[in-house]
Amino acid sequence: MNAETNPRSYQIIISTTFISLLGMPVIGPVLPVLQDVFTINNRDIGWMIMSSYTLPALFFIPFTGYLADRFGKKNILIPSLFLFAVSGSLISLAQNTDTVIVLRFIQGLGGSALLTLSPALVPDLFQGQERVKAMGYTGVTQGIGAGLLPMLGGLLASVTWYLPFLTAVIGLPIGLYLIIHLKNVRLGVLPKTGTYIRDAYENLVNKDVLQLCFFTFGYVFIGFGAFISYIPSYMNTTFNTGTILIGIIIATRTISGSICSAVLDKITTRFSSRTLLVFSFVLLMLGMSAVPLTGRIEAVVFLALAYGAGFGIVRPLIQVLLFEISPENLRATFSSANGTALRIAQTFSPLIAGLVVAGLGFQMLYYLAAGLSCLMVICCLLASPLLSEKAIMKKNN
Repeated sequence: MNAETNPRSYQIIISTTFISLLGMPVIGPVLPVLQDVFTINNRDIGWMIMSSYTLPALFFIPFTGYLADRFGKKNILIPSLFLFAVSGSLISLAQNTDTVIVLRFIQGLGGSALLTLSPALVPDLFQGQERVKAMGYTGVTQGIGAGLLPMLGGLLASVTWYLPFLTAVIGLPIGLYLIIHLKNVRLGVLPKTGTYIRDAYENLVNKDVLQLCFFTFGYVFIGFGAFISYIPSYMNTTFNTGTILIGIIIATRTISGSICSAVLDKITTRFSSRTLLVFSFVLLMLGMSAVPLTGRIEAVVFLALAYGAGFGIVRPLIQVLLFEISPENLRATFSSANGTALRIAQTFSPLIAGLVVAGLGFQMLYYLAAGLSCLMVICCLLASPLLSEKAIMKKNN
């Protein structure tokens, strides 16, 4: 199917990508408020609110990919979308941290499917260069959403703590739209479960697949732990910054991220994948190191821009590369593998970052994040030949 013959294709991709963001970016600025409302310390706020949401993905993303490849993405995506919307909205009624954690866990069940199946729809709906552009637009959506949603979250949190969680209700009308307009794509006769598992395993243990998933893990582990989860608390503790300003500063990443994603189809024809990944991790390293070295709020703005630019390249680029090397009947499974790497990073990075903050302070957290970014640069330079070639998209043109 091609976007030119079905103009709703972009609407479907953009809307599902946007909904997947309502579980994280809009919640970030509310963390300092939740700390006061529920008396949560710096060490625990990350895992209670963020890791409780990402933890389900460790168990359910691989299963989601399996079901989607066998029975069609629509049949899995829409129930997951409704689960995400309803459980997320119910958090607004929570009276204690236990209820928040349980509902965030349930919301994460739906969110894990959105994370996997939203990008996996791209190769079903688009062909050739349109596929690259579509992934670029998903990156733009992620960039704009990740930028504007913290601003919205900060504004809503300044009114009352539960309003950011109510944004999940937007998933209900989107789900109804998908019921009407999204076709369920299934490929031929379903293989036996044993055959499917064997084929999936043989393809996923490919060195190129593993290293691409590792780069996703590395970027998200560093950025999510040190930036997304703990920049709000750092700014509140260091500068006594209010939630609205926290949201605005975090939102500046949308500028660099959206620009990089929007020109993805152009820069991938001029620079190798290795070069783009190295550039992204170098930016992340510079941004992380600037925070403790200067101790100024301007350094946080620079970190937001650096993180946004790198994420705007890394996320869609790796997904496109995985599309190109994945068998047609395993696209959701490959997306699941990358989504699992992302969710592992999102689950454990807040916990580890919280332990570092509790034991060594915020400055050491950002020094360590800069050091890990440097290590990832070295890993990119040592990566296999796939990443040293000109982008696959150029070879296919």
